Amino acid sequence: MIHFFESHPQLFIISATILLSIPLLCFGWSQLKRASAFYSYNWSDIDQLSTREFESLLIPYFHNQGYSVTNVTDTSLCKVNFVLRKRGIKVVVIVKKQENNVDSLSVKELIEAKDMFGANKALLITNLYYTSTAKKLAATENVNLVDRTALHSILTNKAGIDRPHRFIERVRTFSDYPNIE
Repeated sequence: MIHFFESHPQLFIISATILLSIPLLCFGWSQLKRASAFYSYNWSDIDQLSTREFESLLIPYFHNQGYSVTNVTDTSLCKVNFVLRKRGIKVVVIVKKQENNVDSLSVKELIEAKDMFGANKALLITNLYYTSTAKKLAATENVNLVDRTALHSILTNKAGIDRPHRFIERVRTFSDYPNIE
């Protein structure tokens, strides 16, 4: 057999390439299966998730957008769930999985957390919608809101791979100018 490969080196290279690519194909297939499980959801499933499961559903989206994600475990200080970092931009994120629309109190909590963490941006994500007072306060304080409709858009766009969410585009714009806070 060795003599065969000595006389046909191209066949040896092809055989070695095929054998070495099998583990990579298996790894890729497992990643594809995991991603398809993430992308296949329906709203009744999301509404049945625990708060932790709902939060963990968002982490791959932020990773795919290039953010480093830090889970904030000490919730006694504030209600922040994540701190995102990318190119000098720091974003505090509060995730609200509720059965009622999010009110302005949650927006106030996020504004305080933004100052506490020294963040450039603030993001409030919910599985439902926001009250009109929460929307007004968020608009005046430059807080980004992601409601059920925007969240659906994020999740159906394969966690932002195809088309990033508008908030992420704004953060990218600011990240190009590191002197702007």
